[in-house]
Amino acid sequence: MAKQLEVHSLWYWRKKAFLSETDLANAVGVHMNSVRNWQEKPSTIPLQKAKQMAKVLGIKVEQIESEHDYHELNEVLHGN
Repeated sequence: MAKQLEVHSLWYWRKKAFLSETDLANAVGVHMNSVRNWQEKPSTIPLQKAKQMAKVLGIKVEQIESEHDYHELNEVLHGN
């Protein structure tokens, strides 16, 4: 069985990178529904896909595992 990574903040990082689910899915070679499912908390994804997503998002793979303050993201997205 392939190594898995528990994901907590894929939605946060995708939004912060201003990518759509489709954009991220295309970049890592999966269906958009996979990205959508992986954004649900908690979600487990193949480690290789997590590494690919981290590269696309410009972050370390460990950052996808961490929890984030969604208020902070709202400030990033809306300048509040």
